[in-house]
Amino acid sequence: MAKRITIDELSPELAKLVSVKIKGAVVRGIHSAAYRLQGMVPISIAETKPYPPQDTGELTRSIKTTKKEDGAFVKVDAPHAPFMEYGTRPHFPPIEPIKQWVWRKMDVATDEEAEEIAWLICWKIFKYGIQPRHFMLRALQTFKRQKILKQEIDRELKEVTP
Repeated sequence: MAKRITIDELSPELAKLVSVKIKGAVVRGIHSAAYRLQGMVPISIAETKPYPPQDTGELTRSIKTTKKEDGAFVKVDAPHAPFMEYGTRPHFPPIEPIKQWVWRKMDVATDEEAEEIAWLICWKIFKYGIQPRHFMLRALQTFKRQKILKQEIDRELKEVTP
């Protein structure tokens, strides 16, 4: 006994199957691309001119990728990340963190010397603010220029399409 099935009868079921496979491949490509972007951000931080916003490593350690059902987020969630990315208006910062930074970054011999340098830095921030470093923007520009999202999605699609 035989039963005849036409292509028209198969079409809706095939479309669902292909759609699920393709959607899964696209989402996997997005996830893969997000992890590649996560790896590009520390490079961008390290290449920041005139000097990179690196001290204790907190900024780099705070780069995280979170996969979602239909995509992904790459974020830098260190408390000072927005100030390094976008800069600040002129303001007077608290001196103690600046003084601690001076101890870590400069060859100072005394607490008085560290405090004097910290005051000079505070006054400069008070007068000019903090210049933006745009480390995330530069990483995203490189990501876009290299067409990483397209590469990753195409790679995943090749796995599911003949």
